[in-house]
Amino acid sequence: MPMLALLLLCAGAFGHATSADEPVLVDLPLQSGSSTRVAQPAMQRELEPASLRLFHLRQDRLLRVGQQCLSQELADGHREIVGEARIIQLWERIDGHWRIRRTLVIDHRATRT
Repeated sequence: MPMLALLLLCAGAFGHATSADEPVLVDLPLQSGSSTRVAQPAMQRELEPASLRLFHLRQDRLLRVGQQCLSQELADGHREIVGEARIIQLWERIDGHWRIRRTLVIDHRATRT
């Protein structure tokens, strides 16, 4: 948790990302490392677009913070939200392309009992 506090402190000190090439990061799904593939095909992760924030750490690094919902397809074809999580990602620009360096999943919880 101290590392998370340090990352958020640095992000607050350097402000939001504003350069023209960062909308690419806004459009990418929030990923939680190798667990991006959900075990059941009827399950799906969905980003809550209003929760997404980008913070510059340096010219070639930034934090991406957002919330995502995990939904499950029901027999009648509708989707039901069964969980949610807040995710923090450290991104780095390498050879002109943005790459995830670290991912922290915080406050992961089920929405139904």
